[in-house]
Amino acid sequence: MKKILGQLFSVAFALLPAVAHCEISEEVYCFDSNGSGSKNFGLHVLYDDAAKWSGAFVKYRGAKSAITLISKNEESEEINSGRPDQVTTTWYEVYGGKITGEYEMMSQGANIYSMTYKNYGTRKQIPFTFDPEALRKNGSECIW
Repeated sequence: MKKILGQLFSVAFALLPAVAHCEISEEVYCFDSNGSGSKNFGLHVLYDDAAKWSGAFVKYRGAKSAITLISKNEESEEINSGRPDQVTTTWYEVYGGKITGEYEMMSQGANIYSMTYKNYGTRKQIPFTFDPEALRKNGSECIW
């Protein structure tokens, strides 16, 4: 009986890496509102291509906690043949258990052309500028 259990354990252990393997990658982008009372935040996008999963959160300068983002929409458009598509990605902001706003980012390859935050309560929109210089050398957080 012990031998059979040992063999089953060995087979299960051998198959486990194939079933449980995931490779989560993270990209961090730093943004600045460039106005009076300037606001800065880092956008952290997590994804696993094999599982076709992604998630995101923002962390504002000086904030103690992050704000969860949930994917709303992603649209790709070919601008020039042979060049990366222009991608517009929109995330819902979830705060206090409610959807309170949205973030929309337009990019093409490594270039980020715009980031806008829309607050659903106040209806205000805040444009942000991509600030690649604010990304810490280890690539995991923004420094302000």
